[in-house]
Amino acid sequence: MQRYVRFGMLILLILILSSLSYAASTANTTTNIYILNSAPNITSISDSPDPVEITTQTMTFTANITDNNGVPQDIASVVVELNNGTGSTTDDINLTMTYNEGSGLYKNTTYFVPHSGTLGAWSYIIYATDNTGAVDSLSGAFTVQDTLRPNVTNVLPSKNITLIDDSNVSINATVTDNGIISSVIVEVTQPNNFKENVTATYLGNNVYGYTYTNTTQDGYYNATFYVYDTANNLNNSGYTYFIVGDIISPSIGQPVSTPQAVDPGNSLNITVNVTDNIAVDTVLVEIQNINYTMNDGPGNLYYYDQHDTSVPNAGTYVYTVYANDTSQNWGTPQTGNFTINPLVSITITQIPIDFGNVTVPATNRRADNGTAGSGYSGGTIKGFPMIANNTGNVQENFSISGTDLYGLTNSSYTITVSNIKYDTDNNITGASSLSGTPTRYAGNVIRFNIQNVYFWITVPTGIPSQAYQGNVTVSAQQS
Repeated sequence: MQRYVRFGMLILLILILSSLSYAASTANTTTNIYILNSAPNITSISDSPDPVEITTQTMTFTANITDNNGVPQDIASVVVELNNGTGSTTDDINLTMTYNEGSGLYKNTTYFVPHSGTLGAWSYIIYATDNTGAVDSLSGAFTVQDTLRPNVTNVLPSKNITLIDDSNVSINATVTDNGIISSVIVEVTQPNNFKENVTATYLGNNVYGYTYTNTTQDGYYNATFYVYDTANNLNNSGYTYFIVGDIISPSIGQPVSTPQAVDPGNSLNITVNVTDNIAVDTVLVEIQNINYTMNDGPGNLYYYDQHDTSVPNAGTYVYTVYANDTSQNWGTPQTGNFTINPLVSITITQIPIDFGNVTVPATNRRADNGTAGSGYSGGTIKGFPMIANNTGNVQENFSISGTDLYGLTNSSYTITVSNIKYDTDNNITGASSLSGTPTRYAGNVIRFNIQNVYFWITVPTGIPSQAYQGNVTVSAQQS
């Protein structure tokens, strides 16, 4: 610290008059008395924070001052004279300090270093002047620093924007700093990973930008801002990317089947959301290795509701949705599934079972099923079988049962059901007697397959002549 002291001098003039009552003449005497006044004494000073961050922190200067004639009564002013680091006195700054009753110190808490301030060492002098003009001073120093990174916001263009080939792209960002920006560099990484550094230009309102024109390649372009201030603080967090050409595939959502489980023959609707950055071209759904074109619905919805659920067997079916865009980019396929509920169904053809005219007694007379006409005698029995057809969508077991044949004229006469035999081939050998209890005669009959049944009747002696009729029931169960 350096100290400068200037003393003041108080002159007291006293006029003493003496008179004699009887003197003929008067003599005057003048006496000068000099009383010296001591200057204020700055005992200590301080500044904080030190170092101080440029533009962001307010400085506090303090001074402890004593004076023989009292503080603050005899103090006319206390001033901080700042040298802002340039070394010139023409841009010095004077700050007034005020007395704080609580601490007994003089303070100034109003100063912060502006953008234009110089980084590095600053010096200052505090001057204390009393009412007579006597002055004391004490010098100090502090450091101005910039440790804060520049701030980068509002980076443009927005991420994921798609442009056509050879487009001019404006790459901009808002850049601010507590100090002074030194440089703004934009590093552009092309689709082939070649990096190109360009210097951004100040466009006003804290915006720096560059028009990038080297967009001959299709693909992703990454742009990163490297911003330095005069303290060499770096911020490289400003980032964006843009796309040249259509290289983005459509996005396919999760397909939905309505209903998830459908009865055979009922309608089934498959829906899916498909989006693209340009335009969706085609959406397909593959069901059992066959592709069907899905219809364009509202918004981004696509649907297919024409699938014939009566054809497939019962079970769960996995389908796959494919989509491409107008640039023939194919999206990642998505799968879904639906279930066709089981249906047990059977149809009977080549009926009724007709044994024709039978002469009593008769043994193992083969049924004609009506093909040789009725009332024939000695004709050839055709033996066409009754046919049971699996018209469901699952494998089925076929069972057969029957009733006694009762007389149509006199129902008191019957032919018991056990007198009828049946078999699945046209050979009486191995034939079984029909009963009233359902008996399985064919197992695991697959869909749309048939099973023939041949019938024979034995009519015992004593059965009167008349027409007889009974019922045969064929049932199906899922196997």
